[in-house]
Amino acid sequence: MSWDLIKLVDYPIWVRILGVIWLIATCALSCALVLARPTPGPKDPALKIPTQTAISTGENSPVVQTGANSNVTLHIGDKRVSERPWLTIEKVELLEGNVRVGSPLRIQIKWKNTGTTPALNVRSQCVAESMRGGSKPTYNYDRWPPKSTSVMGVGTEMTAVVSATGYPDGRVAPLLKEGFDMLVKKTALVFAHGRITYEDISGQAHWTDFCFLLNVLPTGEYTWEVFGEHNEVNRN
Repeated sequence: MSWDLIKLVDYPIWVRILGVIWLIATCALSCALVLARPTPGPKDPALKIPTQTAISTGENSPVVQTGANSNVTLHIGDKRVSERPWLTIEKVELLEGNVRVGSPLRIQIKWKNTGTTPALNVRSQCVAESMRGGSKPTYNYDRWPPKSTSVMGVGTEMTAVVSATGYPDGRVAPLLKEGFDMLVKKTALVFAHGRITYEDISGQAHWTDFCFLLNVLPTGEYTWEVFGEHNEVNRN
């Protein structure tokens, strides 16, 4: 039935009243159906809600954008840096205790794998050098063949013992009174230095350089000072 309000005058009054009531009811029903339609939610393709997910494993970790027009950004750390072996120097000490005239200067150097994976093909070149005051090592290790250790597991330690006093034939020699006085006055210096090379489980090469300077008091007490150079590790 087509409703044309102009033609209502051709019908009796009761017909026109019923028609108006039917028209009002139809309009009310249509409005109710429109209002009852559910509002689009987050899963409705017509409604785009931006989301942001952050997974950060480092303050300066690289950022990867997922998708050309994506609004989800992932901050991820470099696993090769966080999941690798790290060989670090743990301790340097004299085996004979304090520096004393008549005792050798035997130095023990200890390093440890503080990383999260084993270190493979570990090779160390640890040196003790005595030289005049004002001098410093050249860090040329061609004269000292490396000592090899096949594997260092996570948390394991290794040591090397070197001597700063010795005879030309390689035997350990005692410290003389003249040498003791020179160490106290710093007219003679003793350095413990070296390089440790190793690989991670993927075959990537790594290294640790170290250098310490011996400071001796008149009482024979001593400290090891981290020298101002040759104390680096690679960070790849």
